[in-house]
Amino acid sequence: MIKTGKQHIYIRYVERAEASRGDEDADDEADEEDTGSDGEPSASDNYFFKYQYELFSFGAILGFLHDEKVDADAAYGQDIRRVEDISDDNKHRQTIDFITKVVQLEEGMEEDDAWEEVLRYADAGVARFDEETDDDLDFVRFVEDASEDLWRERFTDAIGTPGDVGTL
Repeated sequence: MIKTGKQHIYIRYVERAEASRGDEDADDEADEEDTGSDGEPSASDNYFFKYQYELFSFGAILGFLHDEKVDADAAYGQDIRRVEDISDDNKHRQTIDFITKVVQLEEGMEEDDAWEEVLRYADAGVARFDEETDDDLDFVRFVEDASEDLWRERFTDAIGTPGDVGTL
C-alpha cells in the first residue's frame, strides 16, 4: 500500500488527491488536454500531477537520489493506493518497482522491509519537492540537478558497479 504522512502536500500538487477512486482511473495514461468549454485551460492546470501515485514515484526517486528519508518512526496517516492496482506497464508503477528493488539490494533486506524504506524516501522526496517548488514548477532544474554523475554516484554507493551486481 502506498502511504504518506505528507497528505497536505499531495492535496496541494495533485489534481485527484482523494484516497481512492475505484474504477474511474482505469485509463491512467490518458494525456488528453483538459480544457473548459471556452477552450481555455481548466482549473486542473493548477496541479502538477494528476494522480497521487505519480507524485509518490517522483518523491521516491527524489528522496532516493539525495539519500534522504523521513525518520523511521514517521507516521503514515493516509493510504493512497495499492501498488498492485496500478497497471504493470504504467511508467510510475515501473519506477516504484525499480526503486523498491534497488533499496532491497542496497539494504540487503526482504521486499516488505525495503518497501518501508521506499515510503520513507518518498515522503522525504515529496517534502524536498515542496520546499524547493514555488508557483512555477521548474522541472528542468530538478532534471539538471539529477545529473548522470549524481545518479552514477548514488547507484554505485547503493548497489555497486554493474560488475558487482550482475543484472537486476
